[in-house]
Amino acid sequence: MKSTKTIIAYISILALSLFAISTYSVNNSFIVLTFLAIILICTYQIFSQKNVIYGLSQIFYIFCLFFLGIAPLFQYLSGTVLWGGEPFRDADFIETNLLIIMALVTYRHMYNKTFKKPADIRALSDNQAHPGTISSLLLVILSVVTTIYIINIFDGQIMALLIRGKYAEADVVDEGGFSYLINSFFIRPIPAVCFLLFKFYNNKNLVAEMLLLFLMLLTNAPSGMPRFAVAAFYIPVAFLYLKSLKKRHNFAFLMVIAIVVIFPFLNTFRAAAEGRLISLDMFISAHFDSYQMFMRVVATNFITYGKQLLGVIFFFVPRSLWPDKPIGSGYLVARENGYFYDNLSMNFFGEGYINFGIIGVILFALFLGYVNAKMDRKYWKEAGSNIPLFSLIFFEAIGMEFAIMRGALLNILPVLVGYILITQIVNFIAAKFIK
Repeated sequence: MKSTKTIIAYISILALSLFAISTYSVNNSFIVLTFLAIILICTYQIFSQKNVIYGLSQIFYIFCLFFLGIAPLFQYLSGTVLWGGEPFRDADFIETNLLIIMALVTYRHMYNKTFKKPADIRALSDNQAHPGTISSLLLVILSVVTTIYIINIFDGQIMALLIRGKYAEADVVDEGGFSYLINSFFIRPIPAVCFLLFKFYNNKNLVAEMLLLFLMLLTNAPSGMPRFAVAAFYIPVAFLYLKSLKKRHNFAFLMVIAIVVIFPFLNTFRAAAEGRLISLDMFISAHFDSYQMFMRVVATNFITYGKQLLGVIFFFVPRSLWPDKPIGSGYLVARENGYFYDNLSMNFFGEGYINFGIIGVILFALFLGYVNAKMDRKYWKEAGSNIPLFSLIFFEAIGMEFAIMRGALLNILPVLVGYILITQIVNFIAAKFIK
């Protein structure tokens, strides 16, 4: 069965690639070959991992497969240039593709080296044998109180919570302000965190479970949230209720379906008036601009020598105290190149290049390979799956891996930190209460 699924995956990806090549005229065969190399490397890594049935590394390769392989191949063959700016040269595609292949090889080397290291006994916890308990009552109270607060800041507009596009959150709260960030990425997730902790601690109370699930759906509806938030909180839900996802390859197939079907469908709530049907044309749409944003910094050799990274590291410093604080890398590139739209992302490798050039791409690939390997190893080899708090953070990180890869880091890192921090706080309060 395992080999059958792998063969199906290879045939599907190869058929899609050949379809793209046969539909368009090819001006430079070497560029197409480098794209195919990226696609095959990622496909192989997604379905060949033996020690990790699902984890952060799979998400990394799935992102690279679609956003740095399949989508840009369609864009190249169709001559699509997103957001305006100067047309790209063949040399730009070649250099960018070779950088991506180098980054994939570097990432894999660091991941394998870190994952196979002997287990650090100090990292193991006594809680693994006794995962502990958590107060269902306190989780319900926290969820109810938070729900009331959230409805209040939305001025009682329940539809603003349920449908993101028609009732924009920015119309209700001060978007971009400190209160907006706290309310959206620190307080609003609390009902979702309460429900997930209840389930990860394996609490048995049907009434409490249904109430917590209802409050999560009310305050954090998939149709009313950014897609990265949907991934962070509903991937854990899927694993809790769909046991088949824990079988090899099933999670990878789910994420492929999510990229091709589910997430484009969710985007219709953000721009409901467009109402587009899902088609292969979506690969040349602006939602798959990640590759071209990376290629733009490569083509223009746009390097800030670490300035953008300082903004990411010290994201918590307000602009009132740091007037020259860097802006998001996507916004910066859009402004420098005269794009007609500037609220853009910048993928993880692009962040590396915009900070330190080619060396930055290598360093960022090494760092991500190390972090992903540590997380995957702890979950699969160091009994991390037996620790409810770590398990939840692990699944949240799986959901946020896409957002981290897509960027921009200055926008996404505070969200990830907020999600992890509020998860730890709620866990501390509810577990401390029962003690």
